[in-house]
Amino acid sequence: MPGAAPVALPAPLIPEIEAHLAAYVPADADALVFTGEKGGPLRDHVWQAKWAEARTSLGLADLHFHDLRHVANTLTAASGAAPGS
Repeated sequence: MPGAAPVALPAPLIPEIEAHLAAYVPADADALVFTGEKGGPLRDHVWQAKWAEARTSLGLADLHFHDLRHVANTLTAASGAAPGS
């Protein structure tokens, strides 16, 4: 699959991801992991609204989605692994 790459996930997230996949994702290798209400691709404006709702509910209104990448890279480096490995 073009653009596919392995992703390392912290062990505590595995049960959450498995539950999401079981509840919302068809057992098709090409199925979308996150979809809109009608099962199609998640549109940008819907994603932005849901992201804003989530971060505001957590008291993190100034958090940008890209900030999560910085956190992941910092945690990766702190573990001794190289980012992207």
